Amino acid sequence: MTLWRCACIEQRDEEINSGVFSIIDYNGFMLEVKSLDFPPRYESITPEIFGSCNDFLIVHCYPHLYLWNPSSGTHNMFELYRHIDPHNILMCGLGYDSSSDDYKAAFVSHLVSPPGSPNSGYNFESIFICHYSFRTNTSKDINSDFPYNFYFDTQGVTLNGAPHWVLRREEYDMEDFSKSVTVVLVYFDPAKEDFYELPLPCMLDKDSKFELGVLGGCLSLTYDPNGSHFETWVMKKYGVEESWEKLFVIPYFEDRLRPLCFTKNGDVLMEVNRKKLVIYNLLNNSKRTVISNIDSDYSRGFQLGVYVMSMVLPYDEQRL
Repeated sequence: MTLWRCACIEQRDEEINSGVFSIIDYNGFMLEVKSLDFPPRYESITPEIFGSCNDFLIVHCYPHLYLWNPSSGTHNMFELYRHIDPHNILMCGLGYDSSSDDYKAAFVSHLVSPPGSPNSGYNFESIFICHYSFRTNTSKDINSDFPYNFYFDTQGVTLNGAPHWVLRREEYDMEDFSKSVTVVLVYFDPAKEDFYELPLPCMLDKDSKFELGVLGGCLSLTYDPNGSHFETWVMKKYGVEESWEKLFVIPYFEDRLRPLCFTKNGDVLMEVNRKKLVIYNLLNNSKRTVISNIDSDYSRGFQLGVYVMSMVLPYDEQRL
């Protein structure tokens, strides 16, 4: 827990926060502000955190990707693959393949049909799925089926080296022209370079919107069952449906909560509505806002990434 860190980028309408990251510990205390240096011509572009895994954050500042260790301050810069439209990325995540000692980023992006095209009545004309190897500095298309849709563009939550997402699988019955939608838990295996599914708790309403996280080394799901409170469930044994159990309940006070960690004294550090960080205490039902200036009428939210503090160097630095 003492090595746990959270990095976030504030995004405001009236100003551009170029490469400035607020570093916060598990108690919600602001530790420091760090910057990631970008080429001069891109200094006016707000960076985005696309994912995190172990010691690293993957940061996007068009048209480059950065594999960045905030603890050591070192990073590698890479060009985005030509098939990825950085303005239409639906899903992204950072994983680690221990068999090849390689960090790999998975991307799903789409191209919207231009007006007047034969497919202009559809949301997606094409979906591109690929992964990026930071060790070899190469990209590779993934040609497997991807029968999923999205609540919103989403950053993967990484556990055991694999990024995970909550998505929707749409299935069509061509006989009666009906469509069914099922919420599914999907992960990318960086070694096998493909997507797989995990079971959700059988007793939960699959039409609900879930916030995915990692708590105590387990996958967690937080959702609002009836508008009165939030329930957080954890998968105690990875991949086993019967191992899902309810961890804690928090009274409803915002639309969306994503717990990031909890401590023995009952504090839960949470991302709230993608606008602020809040600590809620389960024992006395109190709450305090960790970062208050993000929660304003002018804020467009912020990007958040969780990493472990270490001095591991990216690949270019290792070779040097």
